[in-house]
Amino acid sequence: MSLHQGQRHDEAALKTALAEHLPEYMVPAIIMVLAALPLSTNGKIDRKALPAVQISQDSDYSAPQGETELALAAIWQEVLGLPQVGREDNFFALGGHSLLATSVVTRWRARHPQHTLTLHDLFAAPVFRELAEAIARSSTPQGAAPVLQPVARTPRMPLSPMQQRLWLVHRMQSGAGAAAYNMTAALQFDGALAPALLEQTLALLVQRHEILRTSYHEDDEGEPFARIASPTDSRPPLAIQDLRAQAPAVQQQTLAALMREEAARSFDLATAPLLRAVLVQLAPAADGRPRQVLLLAVHHIAADGWSVGVLIREFSAIYRALHTGHAPALAAPALQYSDYAAWRQQQGMSAAEEDFWRAALQGAPAQPALPVDLPRPAQWSGDGARLSVRIPERLAGQLQALAQERDCTLFMLLLGSFQLLVHRLSGQDDLLIGTDVAGREHEALEEMVGFFVNVLPLRSRHQPEQSFAQWLATTRGTVLDAFAHPSLPFERIAELAAARRDRRWNLLVQLLFVMQNMPAHDFELPGLQVQALPSRHAHAKFDIALFVTPVDGALQADWVYASQVFQAGTMERMAAAWIALLEQIVAQPHWPLSRYEIPLMKEPLTMSSTASVSTATAPLAQGKLDKLSKLKGRDIAAPKAPVRMSPLRPGADFPLLVEAASADLDTVAWARANQQLIASLLERHGGILFRRFGLATPQDFERFAEAIEPELYGSYGDLPKKEGGNKTYRSTPYPEKQMILYHNESAHIERWPRKQWFFCELPSPVGGATPIVDCREMLRRLPAGLRREFQQKQLRYVRTFTPRLDVSWQSFFGTDERAVVEARLTAAGTGYRWLDDDTLQTSTLCPAVIVHPVTGAEVFFNQVQLHHPYCLEPEVRADLLAMVGPERLPRNVLFGDGTPIPDAAMALIGELYEQCAVRFDWQQGDVVMLDNMLAAHARDPYEGPRKIVVAMGAMVGRAEVSTPSATADELPEGAA
Repeated sequence: MSLHQGQRHDEAALKTALAEHLPEYMVPAIIMVLAALPLSTNGKIDRKALPAVQISQDSDYSAPQGETELALAAIWQEVLGLPQVGREDNFFALGGHSLLATSVVTRWRARHPQHTLTLHDLFAAPVFRELAEAIARSSTPQGAAPVLQPVARTPRMPLSPMQQRLWLVHRMQSGAGAAAYNMTAALQFDGALAPALLEQTLALLVQRHEILRTSYHEDDEGEPFARIASPTDSRPPLAIQDLRAQAPAVQQQTLAALMREEAARSFDLATAPLLRAVLVQLAPAADGRPRQVLLLAVHHIAADGWSVGVLIREFSAIYRALHTGHAPALAAPALQYSDYAAWRQQQGMSAAEEDFWRAALQGAPAQPALPVDLPRPAQWSGDGARLSVRIPERLAGQLQALAQERDCTLFMLLLGSFQLLVHRLSGQDDLLIGTDVAGREHEALEEMVGFFVNVLPLRSRHQPEQSFAQWLATTRGTVLDAFAHPSLPFERIAELAAARRDRRWNLLVQLLFVMQNMPAHDFELPGLQVQALPSRHAHAKFDIALFVTPVDGALQADWVYASQVFQAGTMERMAAAWIALLEQIVAQPHWPLSRYEIPLMKEPLTMSSTASVSTATAPLAQGKLDKLSKLKGRDIAAPKAPVRMSPLRPGADFPLLVEAASADLDTVAWARANQQLIASLLERHGGILFRRFGLATPQDFERFAEAIEPELYGSYGDLPKKEGGNKTYRSTPYPEKQMILYHNESAHIERWPRKQWFFCELPSPVGGATPIVDCREMLRRLPAGLRREFQQKQLRYVRTFTPRLDVSWQSFFGTDERAVVEARLTAAGTGYRWLDDDTLQTSTLCPAVIVHPVTGAEVFFNQVQLHHPYCLEPEVRADLLAMVGPERLPRNVLFGDGTPIPDAAMALIGELYEQCAVRFDWQQGDVVMLDNMLAAHARDPYEGPRKIVVAMGAMVGRAEVSTPSATADELPEGAA
């Protein structure tokens, strides 16, 4: 907080005011006033430059006393970054968490082996004085452990157990999956970055850390071993890409492509160094400073997240020294990763840990718990996507206060809530969710670069009658027990659990929850401002991995998920459900688990007779009520709900499945009585699949659709009328072997239906699905730049009526009078020109992004795939271009300003439509109802007879629809 100039503060009043808004543990014990906050070169607070806390003489501070307390205080101060601690201080109230608690334990064990200290001890006695007393009462550990010390270097060095797991996974993966364990970063440097100094800095880092110049090989018996290269043989090359001559938009596109390429390019583990660097030179920044982006990639077998902090700190120190013409003053590492690997080999497997994990995982499930959106491929690909959401400061503070109140860490509370969410969504009572542990169990490992992370499976058993407070206590115990046994490699834990390896998913655990609270470090380079660019890619190692990171008092939750089995909409709803659950937990932590609501992700919902507005039955007469009152006290069966509603895909909001609960339901009467309900469901879900409604004929279907929408549209000229139907149509006559691509009906003309129905009279024996897409989700997935271009420029649909090449204008408009055609086009707001006496070309400007007239949702609304030449068969496209050229193609779509939509953009749009697509097998009698302004549809190729009947209604004119008013700068970022 800041004071006005000349204003003095009343410390007591300030603490009182803070206590009204903050939980007790967040009210500062000491308040200091500074003239200014020290800032780093990146404009962030330089915490190392902050002055030591000054304690007044009248403070209730109580200094540590005696040998044990003084030794413990020194460790607390180092780990927590505090100038001093008091005897009554609480470790977690001072900012401690599980990772820092582990660091306290490892440092104590290394420095004071005569006294035992465990993680359980610290959690049981988090107050400094009480923990010191517990240590003083502890006994001396039994048995001497191997000493971590340098070992001789040979051509064949051991791998650590964690490396062996990654080596095995790397061997099993191929294609895109081989890059799943790439660690990548894009660092933007504004200022005079010297490429020569940069290359020298990277070379010195590789020289300092053997792990960066280690390669991995396999002997004749299939056993892996490591080989350390000399520094001269493994200098990391620095590739330079100069994009400064390109236009700004092209630069950004090229940079994005380079970032994707680097992320997707796998490493050859047999070739050192396992570090790559590409320097991309861009146009100067707005303030004129040179701008360059460094793309770094390192394989996980050589480093982990903690290592990144070490490397950032050393990179800064080396570059600063070289920049001033001096040799770096960093001391050579006393130990290297190979020493650690040899130490772990000497330790062997702990029998006590094996016994613990064998018992903890007996009978545990080892297969995926959550239902997926898409069929699993035969082999895991590693294709992933990322969803980032922010938990605001208010909720983050409430969660921290609740954790403090329940004597646990924020990690434990968030883990427990995530476990509960998965139990509820999966319906499983027994689950395993993995978590990462840092694996740096010795003080000497804290400054070492390498891969130490181990995955521990945490088991939970759902008991709906438990309160969340009780559930949290159980979670706390599970975490502490697991963290007390962290050393057994994950592969060995999986063996003890009798888990079988399956190429379709990760071994033993498919869900991961991690609290990212490792030490953070910023680049501090002379004359340079450094910014980490957001990642535009994600590799999935698990079905879902949830990473939570504290950021300026709030929490950032990154959901990294396997896009080969989950769709983005599912993740968005799951993330929203989790945050809603957290809100309920902080409000009512003593509720039974079964009472918490999971919004939008509920179990299949059965409509109650009241909620369904039951078929408009007349009220009972008083005489009948009298008769019913005489039945009071008898057992009377509750009336059966007429329909059941549930998501077609578990956990997904689009589309909704509505099934008749009884074969004798009067579907037309039900539809007529529930028009408003159906309309509200359509607005929310965008699409509804009606199933088992007993609709046998197209006439049954037309009556049903007309009961929902009395004003069906019967004058649609683009589809042939259905035989025997009044206002229904046959589906588009199009070759069976070809797909009709995704589109919103009539989005390219001046008027279109908002509501559309598809009735399955006869499903085809092979293929023939009608894929549907939520266009709200489609818009969210468009990259921000492309979305901005569509929104600002709009679309221009061009139709050229060339004799004998396409339908003639006379046939299309049903007249030979040019004046009549021109009048109709003018009235519709469609531009036109005559290319010659008999060739008409029309041009219609239409929005690509609209605001839904009822819900206000922003939607990607178009027919670009039906008009763009990129979507033609290659041979057809080539022939047409050769015959008439791009200016006279029968159909085309451009940006509204007449510039072409690039093929690359169309390729991306096709990929995104498929990622969003929902497919289901038609059943005879099915009806799909779509809001055409919320959902697009397509048709898959098919074989054999297929009959789909179409109806439409609630017509909307282009003039009635608005487009988003946001400026380009206000547009949210889309997911690439």
